[in-house]
Amino acid sequence: MKTFYLKTDIFWLISRILFTILWIAALIVTFIDLGFVPKSLVAYTIFGIYISLMIIILLKRAFQKPVPSKIKLTTGIISMIFGVLMSYAIFTNDNFSELEKIGFYIFPVWIILFGLRDILLYKNNFRPEKDIIIASE
Repeated sequence: MKTFYLKTDIFWLISRILFTILWIAALIVTFIDLGFVPKSLVAYTIFGIYISLMIIILLKRAFQKPVPSKIKLTTGIISMIFGVLMSYAIFTNDNFSELEKIGFYIFPVWIILFGLRDILLYKNNFRPEKDIIIASE
């Protein structure tokens, strides 16, 4: 499994950028629509921490610095939890037909695989040597 993730590193890098942008947009839209609700402060805090950690990983990777394993492990665990919660929400929602549920289920599976990648590779800090890019975060 680790070799699969290492061989598809560019895909997961693009996924990290895409997920970061999507989570930021979703948080902004939700905050604008609902306004500040004190009981959702915990959820906003968790999303804020998650987005911050994703940005830290992207910046460290851009500057070719090693990413602390605690950050990778934390983002991996949060990603997997978000993926499981999203898949539960999709399957228990009666507003979707069965075909739509299968179509929408791609996104939570993608997030779960993304989190699994961070957990599997949390100790690896591969750095590019000269012109050869080995890959990982």
